[in-house]
Amino acid sequence: KTKEKRNKIEQKTINALKHLAGAIFFVIDPTQECGFSLEQQLKLLEQLKEFCVPIIVIVNKTDVATKEEISKVKVNNAIVFAGKGKEKEFQEEIVEKIKELKLI
Repeated sequence: KTKEKRNKIEQKTINALKHLAGAIFFVIDPTQECGFSLEQQLKLLEQLKEFCVPIIVIVNKTDVATKEEISKVKVNNAIVFAGKGKEKEFQEEIVEKIKELKLI
């Protein structure tokens, strides 16, 4: 949404992200079962980049998404893949990305 179209809760969230967040974990659903198109999700990600806060992108539902759906998620941030049966790998990757960003 544009700044003018954001409701009060969205505006407060934006302010919190700008001033309080040490990092943002952004979860993308490549299957689009979340109710938002991949285009909408990536557009929001681009808007969040304006805050100059480190972003870790998590591609969720990789256990049910097709390779084609996953390949459409092209971002230049730290990417971690998540899905059923990948919990341990997911945890290790998240910790590694957090260390790379020097958040711990």
